[in-house]
Amino acid sequence: QDGVIRTNCADCLGRTNAVQLFVGLKVLQNQLKSLKLNDKENIVARFEDGFRQMWVNNGNNLSKIYAGTGALNQGGSKLLDGARSAARTIQNNLLDKDKQEAFDLLIHGTGRNTDFADRVRLLLPPKYFHAPVPLLQSVIKRWSEFTDFIPL
Repeated sequence: QDGVIRTNCADCLGRTNAVQLFVGLKVLQNQLKSLKLNDKENIVARFEDGFRQMWVNNGNNLSKIYAGTGALNQGGSKLLDGARSAARTIQNNLLDKDKQEAFDLLIHGTGRNTDFADRVRLLLPPKYFHAPVPLLQSVIKRWSEFTDFIPL
């Protein structure tokens, strides 16, 4: 491995996955070339087909973790995509709290997804987000002592 490629589309998991698939296929071609397997079309085609299927499975699993349903636009029916979209809407608006708290625990090291945590994030710099709760509570209660009101 010579490096790392990071891809991210802020509003579309599908576009991110498509770009990563493209990059992955290019890397696969280079790997097959280094193994001197790129001269045989049937071998290249089998590797590419297997890679694409693994990528579809990976995208589905990531979508289930991230969005709560399988990936959309996999070549299936529009009805199935519509049902998945409806399920995502219900899940993301009504059932997402526990999943979000789990993400917060993994990413931030805390499951404090509360009004208090929101106030901490609004009033304090990021370096204080993980301070002990009693200290945070004290600072939040006395926030007016640490701020100056300036009308816009």
